[in-house]
Amino acid sequence: METLQAEFIPLAPLLTKLGVMLAASLLVERFLAMINWLIDRFFVVESTVQWEVVNRIDAKLKLTEQAIEESKILEAHAAVTAADPPDAHEVEVNPLCTDARPDSRFDVKEILPPEQILNSDDRQLALLDQKKIRKEFWMQILGMLVGILGCIQLKFSIFSVIMNGGEPHLWGFIMTGIIIGAGSKPVNFLMNFLINRKVVIARDEIKQAEAQEAQQDTGSPAPVASASVTTPAPKSVTAAAAPQTIEDIVGFRYDGGDRPERLENTHLYTGPIDTIVYHHTAMHSESPFREVVKEFDRKGWLTGYHCVIMKDGTIRVLCRWDRFGNHAKGYNSHSMGIALHGNFETDPKVPFSNDNGQYGILEPTIAQIDSAARIVALWTFLHDLAVAFPQKGDRGFPKGIIPHLAIAAKACPGCNFPHPQFQKRVRYYADLWAKDKPFRKALKEFKTITLKMA
Repeated sequence: METLQAEFIPLAPLLTKLGVMLAASLLVERFLAMINWLIDRFFVVESTVQWEVVNRIDAKLKLTEQAIEESKILEAHAAVTAADPPDAHEVEVNPLCTDARPDSRFDVKEILPPEQILNSDDRQLALLDQKKIRKEFWMQILGMLVGILGCIQLKFSIFSVIMNGGEPHLWGFIMTGIIIGAGSKPVNFLMNFLINRKVVIARDEIKQAEAQEAQQDTGSPAPVASASVTTPAPKSVTAAAAPQTIEDIVGFRYDGGDRPERLENTHLYTGPIDTIVYHHTAMHSESPFREVVKEFDRKGWLTGYHCVIMKDGTIRVLCRWDRFGNHAKGYNSHSMGIALHGNFETDPKVPFSNDNGQYGILEPTIAQIDSAARIVALWTFLHDLAVAFPQKGDRGFPKGIIPHLAIAAKACPGCNFPHPQFQKRVRYYADLWAKDKPFRKALKEFKTITLKMA
């Protein structure tokens, strides 16, 4: 009886070839960097360099002016009344913003030819951009040509390994050369994928072997191991070998957010923080974090939410935590804002709602709820806030943890947002960390060293 056997690509020769490709791509990158420097040194006029310096200074002055004007607008904002019709759209347009482009979920930049630009300064910048784009394009072409010619000359092809020792072919040399010419990132990504995949498979094979041994001993059926990798939930800091930084405990990295220097002279808190507002971004859940940043840029604001929780639970910092953001008109100066990425409003009567899934997921993922709860619980410790979820009419409202719709005529964070589940997770982490002395120590270090809070 004829049996079919699965064919496997040997990992060791493949990784060896990829290592050679990585070294070659690094050499190509250095070669292109040298060519790029020579072009800038001998063919770019001195006035261009001077112009770039002047333009950077001018951009910094304009940013300072925008910060001053934005501070005045935010101070003049009054709380929104509930008399306005609900709106699923999260980001309002800055009155100073003159960009009349329609709202977009994926950025499209309109570039006019230099000859159609009336302002001489803008025309000069457009010409400079054209030169840079052309130079980068031809540098990429040169890199691919160098890679292709090198592979043909040395008869080097990664596809001979993939095809299990097949005969080298011209197209194999060309494709390998294109990969090398594209730079080290694609090769490095492929190597990491193969190595990590191998580790996962090996781990699962061990689990299967252990399960089979247990079956032989007990006679019970063996469970089938899964090839998926699950990210473990944060553990109590009292466990052995627990992390000692607040970022490792909570599960995020604080980098100051998007362009933190923009807020150096503005958005300063003038009093204590007594409110945490949670939102949805009202955007497509599959759009990248950069699109959230661009949405605030399109609407003319310097910043937005303090944190954005992506679909897979990844925590991204947008606004500096020692500055207030633009997320809840009338409440920004004494609050922090967190948004779960996606549109969770499904009522078709609400403008821009996600009634038929055109904006991706219809409700937050479990990973999103858990990550958001961890950050909100952390903020309650940072600012000595009670873990309370007040509603309109409660004493002290809106001090506490509230949805955006409680203080604005918005549908945010959507009718499909699981408020009880979210509140339960916030309380869970607040209770867990309140009992941990190592957490308190890490929190103090994070406040004094990272946030420079007194």
